[in-house]
Amino acid sequence: MPRREWPEYIIDQPRRGRAGYTMSKIDTRNAIPTILKVSAVWDAFRNGIWKQPENPYFFPTTQFPKTPYAVDQFFRQQAPDNGEEPRTDEQRAFMGKTMAKLLEETGPAILITHSNSGQYGWATALEAVETIQTKKFIPVRTINSIHQMNGLP
Repeated sequence: MPRREWPEYIIDQPRRGRAGYTMSKIDTRNAIPTILKVSAVWDAFRNGIWKQPENPYFFPTTQFPKTPYAVDQFFRQQAPDNGEEPRTDEQRAFMGKTMAKLLEETGPAILITHSNSGQYGWATALEAVETIQTKKFIPVRTINSIHQMNGLP
C-alpha cells in the first residue's frame, strides 16, 4: 500500500502494537496469562515447551527456525496488554464508532485487521455499514504479494 502512496494508519489499542513492552504498568486484571511469563508465550504459540531456566524445547514438527536469533526476534514481537483495556461489548462498540467517525474524516481506506485488533475492525464494519464496502476478504496469512490486492479501490 505505501508503494502506491495510499495513506496508511495503524489501529490498535493504546500502548500496544508498535509500543511493545513499554514502561507502562501491565494490566494484570485483564491480562491473558501467556503474557506474564516468557515460557507461557512460547508454549501458547505451540513452538514447543519451555521450562525455565532450561533452554526451550522445540516440537519436532515445528516450522519455527531453531536459532537463537529467531527466538530473540519472536520475543521482541510480543506485545503485552500495557494499560487497561476493558474487554466489554461497550468498549468494542465505542472503538467501532470512533473508527467509523475517523474514516468519515479521512476518506476511503482499506481496513486490515489482525489478531486482537480484529474485534475493532469488525465493530467498525458493523458501525459504518453505509460507508464501508467490502470488496475482498483475504485472510492475512494468504497475502503473498501486493498483486493479490488488485481490484481494490
